[in-house]
Amino acid sequence: MPISEFRKVEAYKKRGMFVAEQIIDAIKSGKLLPGDKLPPERELAELMGVSRNSCREGISALQMAGIVWSKPGDGTYVSFNAHMKISSGLRQLIGAGVDVLYIWKAKKVIETVLLNEAIEWVSQTDIASLEAILQKMETAASSGNFDAFAIGNIDFHVTIADISADPWLTQAENYLLRVAQQIYRVADASNYQNIRECLYRLYVPHVDILNVLKTKDMASVDAVMERHFKEVENFLREALSVVPSETGSRYE
Repeated sequence: MPISEFRKVEAYKKRGMFVAEQIIDAIKSGKLLPGDKLPPERELAELMGVSRNSCREGISALQMAGIVWSKPGDGTYVSFNAHMKISSGLRQLIGAGVDVLYIWKAKKVIETVLLNEAIEWVSQTDIASLEAILQKMETAASSGNFDAFAIGNIDFHVTIADISADPWLTQAENYLLRVAQQIYRVADASNYQNIRECLYRLYVPHVDILNVLKTKDMASVDAVMERHFKEVENFLREALSVVPSETGSRYE
């Protein structure tokens, strides 16, 4: 593959994700074939306009998904079953027993990128749709209706994914949202003495996300998503009885 074909990162892109996307696109288009060696990290970083740390982050994500593999002292190669891994990587993560918090970390990366991209394309009609969903979520939170709130949450993020016009990430997001729906179904809301307060804490960051879209405030995306997922993580730790383990966290 002519390495000059790699594009430089757009200003609003998450750097590590951008690196991974470009390599995946090259594999899917046949420009990188199974067994091909990737250009050295320094060259990739220069071609894509990212730091070596960002380049390393993107390649590490692909390694964890089994799309590429590294030979110490030699380099990084495209896996021989890379195409299968690209299409089924998310399913394999779930099937391998990756815990709930790690699933939400994947959602955080994907949804942050999707929000940045949605800012570019959002219309007033889209804003109105999101406002209607938020109104339903607020009603569900006020009444302590956990099931209705969970459905509204999924609708909210599906709508943002659709606005982003990013087909690959939208597909990944839709799959993770289906997984999220299953997780919400087993969440034990009775762990909370005040379910209304719990749902309201989860609701507020969605208002912040909508405000970012309304004002097209890309500079605030990372901070807003960090607050959003912090509340989600707090909820999961209690409602799903997630406790620390030697390697991080696990879902009991």
